[in-house]
Amino acid sequence: MGAVRRRGEGRLPLGHPAGAPGGRCRTCEGTLAGRIGEQPRGAYGFGYDPLFIPEGYAQTISELGAGVKARISHRAQALRALKGLLPGFLGNCL
Repeated sequence: MGAVRRRGEGRLPLGHPAGAPGGRCRTCEGTLAGRIGEQPRGAYGFGYDPLFIPEGYAQTISELGAGVKARISHRAQALRALKGLLPGFLGNCL
């Protein structure tokens, strides 16, 4: 029997904290594609970190550690996108 290839993807939509100028709510999303490993590996992180192997990597998130996770995670991507919206929002609030 052949090995089963399991794909995974993390997604995180973030909403603008208090609506956006003009009354529209803005959202940002981050996505991290990868695959689900056969066995948990690594000691860092929580949840799926010991099983999730991001696309382009051979190690799990747990094995890659906090620095890499902070750069590539779906949360980091969504927060970077949201950060780009904040100057326009704050400019209309001041």
